[in-house]
Amino acid sequence: MKKSQYGILLAGSAALMWGVSGPMSQLLFTTNHVSVHWLIASKMLLSGALLVGAGLFTQKEKMLGIWRSWQNILSLLAFTAIGMVSMQFIYYQAVAVSDAATATILQFTSPILVVLYLALAERKLPARIDIIAVLLAIMGTYLIVTRGDLGHLAITPNGLFWGIAAAFAAAVYTLMPRNLIREFGAISTVGWSMLIGGIVMAPTVPVQEWVPHLTDAGVGAYLFILFFGTVIAYAMYLGSLKYTTATVASVLDSFEPLGAAILSILMFNRHFGPAELIGTGLIILTVIGMALLPHPNPQMHAAVKRTSSEQTTVDTPAALSMAPIGPQTMPAHKPNTR
Repeated sequence: MKKSQYGILLAGSAALMWGVSGPMSQLLFTTNHVSVHWLIASKMLLSGALLVGAGLFTQKEKMLGIWRSWQNILSLLAFTAIGMVSMQFIYYQAVAVSDAATATILQFTSPILVVLYLALAERKLPARIDIIAVLLAIMGTYLIVTRGDLGHLAITPNGLFWGIAAAFAAAVYTLMPRNLIREFGAISTVGWSMLIGGIVMAPTVPVQEWVPHLTDAGVGAYLFILFFGTVIAYAMYLGSLKYTTATVASVLDSFEPLGAAILSILMFNRHFGPAELIGTGLIILTVIGMALLPHPNPQMHAAVKRTSSEQTTVDTPAALSMAPIGPQTMPAHKPNTR
């Protein structure tokens, strides 16, 4: 297998694992009746501990360096509260009140929000490509939430609210930690943020909920989310960047909503009508097009990739990636921590 093909395989597999994590969480909510608070707190505690432990073993200086400045500490705490915990809670709440496929697809519109934010921040009128992308994304979202029946919501207003909120949360989650990731790497930033977030969320879970009565399928779903959907998928994505370009890896992130949709069909008999399929296709193709097509504003073009890929210098530990990787300029994924 060629190196480029290996990189594509790693990136595509990582995106699929993130997508599959959505239906797995839906299974926990619907058949095992676990709470969103328990899933977030336990997953962040365990995943954060794994990432921090691996980071201390492979890049101790960066892991500890983030704690040597009050400015960095405050930035990390702000990202944890506004970015990490909020994004986790909003996404899983969207899954709980609607379904994994809808929540994941709606969240995938976040690059559009990043581009609009940068247009406002720079006080520049959106370029023609941005206007077209926004209109297509709105059309795609409209088809998904109405299923082609104009004037009628096919999902509950609550589900629509949390799905759109998930897109905003993902955009904030992408933009906030740029400086921390650039200086200390993705493993340090995300690992500490997840661990702190888990510690903060733990008191919100009643004591009796900490040992839920999971079915065999529920145990499998939880372990998949914890290991494959978080640590392993993240490691595979970072490892893929050794063998393929950031653009290719960013485009392959579209496998995430596809994975969520396919597994929702298999696990929950979720039916996608023609309007929903068209709407999903419009959103995915719009994000892919914005990542691939030349943009008159380079910062805008980079922002799209940054929503699924952060342009930074990341020291990726060999223990977490699929091959020895030294310091190099590459994007660190959102990183998705489903």
